[in-house]
Amino acid sequence: VVFQVVGGQERGSFSTASGGARARVEVVTDAEGVAAVELTLGRVIGDVFVIATAHHEEYGKVEIRVASGIVIEGDNQDGGVGDKLDEPIRVRLVDRAGNPRVGVPVGFFLQRGNKAKLSTEKALTNADGWAQVELTLGRTTEENRLDVIPYGGVTYQPLPVKAFAVDLLSIIFVVVGGLAVFIWGMQMMSGGLQRVAGEKLRSILQALVRNRFWGLAVGASVTAIVQSSSATTVMVVGFVNAGLMRLEQAIATVLGANIGTTVTAQIIAFKITKLAGPAVAAGVLIYFLARRRKPRFWAQALIGFGLLFLGLGMMSGSLKVLAGNPMIKGWFEAFSCAPVDGAFAMHFGKALLAVLLGTLVTIMVQSSSASIGLLLSLASAGLIDFYTVVPILLGDNIGTTITMELAALGANRTARQAAHANAIFNVVGTLWMILLFYVPWNGRPIFMGLINSVTPGDAWANQNLERHIANTHTMFNVINVAIHLPLLPLLAWICRHLTRGGAEVEEEEPVYLEPHLLDTPPLAIERVRAELLYMLRLAKKSNEEAFQGIMAEGLKSEAVEAIRQREEKIDQRQFAIADYLQRLVQRSLTEEESRAVPPLLHAVNDIERVGDHAENLLELEERIREDRIEVPAEAKVELEQMHGAAMRMFDLIIQAFEKQDQDAAARALEIEEQINEFDFKLNQSNTARLERGEGSLQAGLIVADVLTIHERIGDHLTNVAQALLGHKSRYKRSGD
Repeated sequence: VVFQVVGGQERGSFSTASGGARARVEVVTDAEGVAAVELTLGRVIGDVFVIATAHHEEYGKVEIRVASGIVIEGDNQDGGVGDKLDEPIRVRLVDRAGNPRVGVPVGFFLQRGNKAKLSTEKALTNADGWAQVELTLGRTTEENRLDVIPYGGVTYQPLPVKAFAVDLLSIIFVVVGGLAVFIWGMQMMSGGLQRVAGEKLRSILQALVRNRFWGLAVGASVTAIVQSSSATTVMVVGFVNAGLMRLEQAIATVLGANIGTTVTAQIIAFKITKLAGPAVAAGVLIYFLARRRKPRFWAQALIGFGLLFLGLGMMSGSLKVLAGNPMIKGWFEAFSCAPVDGAFAMHFGKALLAVLLGTLVTIMVQSSSASIGLLLSLASAGLIDFYTVVPILLGDNIGTTITMELAALGANRTARQAAHANAIFNVVGTLWMILLFYVPWNGRPIFMGLINSVTPGDAWANQNLERHIANTHTMFNVINVAIHLPLLPLLAWICRHLTRGGAEVEEEEPVYLEPHLLDTPPLAIERVRAELLYMLRLAKKSNEEAFQGIMAEGLKSEAVEAIRQREEKIDQRQFAIADYLQRLVQRSLTEEESRAVPPLLHAVNDIERVGDHAENLLELEERIREDRIEVPAEAKVELEQMHGAAMRMFDLIIQAFEKQDQDAAARALEIEEQINEFDFKLNQSNTARLERGEGSLQAGLIVADVLTIHERIGDHLTNVAQALLGHKSRYKRSGD
């Protein structure tokens, strides 16, 4: 690069390596691409110009201006809006000999500043050559600027003087408001996308339970689709707590969620803030015009997408204003992790402080996407450098684990182990990343150098820093998963030994009504079906044992107590399911989901009544035993026929619940017709025996009651089968 003083050496000269002075020198750029020279001003006062010309076809000439014979003090001050600057703006003029110029008028012209004021627009230099003016800052956060123009025969172009007015409270309000809009947009977009994808979640779940590689893929894809790692990890807690996933599968899914959540930063880095308004407008239009829920969910996602970028724009706009404030820039520079004195290694203490800061911010906002959005805003404003961005980003990854930890507090031991695995994954990943800060590659930390090499722009010069942040987030999690996935059994073993106490998933009574799944209605409905299936099995077992007590003319006290305990469990589940369904309908449901709830509520009541009939059979068994009633052998054979039909109906409905088998539900309805026929014929047979004097009247009444109980069991099971088939207005009303 050639530097040349316009007008020759009299106006200024450059120092050379040999110790001489020249008006023209040639300098080669260094490893940073910088060419630098030292200029000594000559005896000519006024504007001095230097022309820099690079010997490269991509570059032209650059003109550099220096003012000779004038000194300005009070530049780059800052203060509160409407406040007077602490120091006056002073200008000193000297002649060719360096003596003060006395009595020279100096003009001060305000160029920018909302309602800013100058104490005077013209001042004369005093005996020491000084002229000064006092500036009262404007009423808004911005850079106030005035031009200084000395008179008196020497030609100067206007000399700019800057002062920064800061309304810090307003800036904080706008940034916090922007962050709130960003988080609200994230939640709206995530909620809408979850509801759109909700119908697919059952098949996704079935794929997820195959192996850990499927779990990884599903965790990444679901998180990328619903744009929320918190939603995925909370869902995983629900799956584990409900016994749907093993620990290893849960950990693999969580690892995938850590990759999927990086998609948010990639989207934000595209800088499509201008689409925020159109996206919100289009979403609102679709929402009000659409009559079906699914288009409205798409509209919700679109509105959330627009609000996300609207909030990001609010934060970035306010922070960019602050970027011109020397005080604010100095404050951020004090926290910079950049190496000093030409070293490549980052400042260790500041790096740890940055990790802690990222962790705390993410814990407070409960969203790594929100904290990364704030980080991107700071970077785009030029307030934070790449060296500081990376450790803060690592802290964001640690902070986001708190959501899963909180969700697992009331869950079983395995769910807590899965949450701990997520925390270990991010903490260990952060530790090895910090170690890489001190491994050099071309004079830079190796990982950061790798990111810079694969991303357009120079991160060290704050070029395209948003994309560098997004790529850092993605690559860190991808590499971290690649390290941990082969060690997944070891990670699971560590978590099992770290977390002791509490119930394992494989407990005696399954927990299906998982509250964490209420925000995913298709899965919540599936959990209700699983609970109904459990109730059906309890009811079948109780009726079967109670009936055998009648056939054997007596049950042991332990068996009687077991039947009554099952009935209590059935009753408890009836209330629990009703409450769960009530909480579910308070969510925003699709038409199909809304239609699924009433039949389930009917079904739970019918199954509870079937359980009650086991107690009715126990009462008959007790009468037989206490009154020593002997049921005729022929009647027992007939009752076995009736009972066998009821048990076949039980089995078909259980099959229908397990496999969503509509044919099985239809066959159960056919058996109910057989039960009705048995009830009619066997009651006639029972009456005929009494007329012939075969068996006692008490035995005949017992037989009639048993037949009636089974007929009513058939009625209730019919209602359950019709609920599975989706029939409307066909629920049978039994006589009990």
